[in-house]
Formats: sequence, structure tokens, C-alpha cells
Amino acid sequence: MKFRETLRLIRSDYERAADLWGDRLTLLNIIRLFFTPGIAALTLFRTSHWLYGTPLRPLAWPIWAFNITLTGADILPYSQIGQRAFVGHTVGLAIGGVIGDDVTIFGRAGVGGGVTDPKTGERSLITIGNNVQLGYNVTILGPWEIGDNVVVTPCSYVNSSLSLIHISEPTRP
Repeated sequence: MKFRETLRLIRSDYERAADLWGDRLTLLNIIRLFFTPGIAALTLFRTSHWLYGTPLRPLAWPIWAFNITLTGADILPYSQIGQRAFVGHTVGLAIGGVIGDDVTIFGRAGVGGGVTDPKTGERSLITIGNNVQLGYNVTILGPWEIGDNVVVTPCSYVNSSLSLIHISEPTRP
């Protein structure tokens, strides 16, 4: 991924946050948005993801660790997140997968747990489609595919692939 593409993705995240808050993307709003944990986490992730794809790969991991320390969001550098992403609350957020465009992720979502093929050593990551909403405290573990326009309700555990519009049942204590 080129640095220019990374900057375009960062800008799209800022634009989405401004749209959701009913603001225009002005210099003052960019500064204000930068200090919100969700935008800071996405900006740091996109920086570490860009470094991960360059010969400077070892520098991606300290930025990943700084992101966890600063915002509480554990977004692995090899993850992929599409444009116009929005993270509501970052503490407890863990992402290790491929996420599409216009995805909204609320707090304490756990997305990951892909399987590594012992023969090839290749990772099989979770794939989440476009326009997906992940509610608070959602757990998605395994190499599943979540289709486009899916809403996963808060406190849900997803252990299979979802397609079309599906609202999962919340877990019971």
C-alpha cells in the first residue's frame, strides 16, 4: 500500500466521523477529531499497517503497542480495514481480520481467531463485508465470513458465517 493511499483512508475515516457528528470537515474539527480515541486508534492502525507493508515492517509493531497503550485498541498491523470506518469506543477492542468499507464497530468487539494452516503457514482471517455494524461486546472467533449489510447485536457470540441481513441472538449469562 502506498503512503498516499494510507492518507486517503485516514481522511475517509475523519470524513465519516464528521458526517456522523453532523459537522463539516474543517481544520478545527480535524484537530478535535484527532483527539477522540476512535479516530486516534484508526490513524495509528493505518500508520502501522502502512509500515507493515514496507521494508520498515519492524516499526509497525511499536506503533501497534503504542496504539494499545494510548487508546486500548488492539488492531493488528496485518489486519485490513476499508475506508470510512468508525470505532465508537476503543477500550477492549481487538481486531485481527479483513474488514470492509463503511463498517461501524462499537466498544469491546473481538474480531479474530483465524486459523493458521499448518502445511502452508498461511493465515485464514475473518472477513467482514461492507456496511456492517458490530454492537458492543461482540465476539467473532474463527475464519468466518460476515456478509454485507449485517447487523450483529450487542453481547453476541458469532461462531459461523453470516450472510444477508442477520441479527444474531444475544448471549445469555
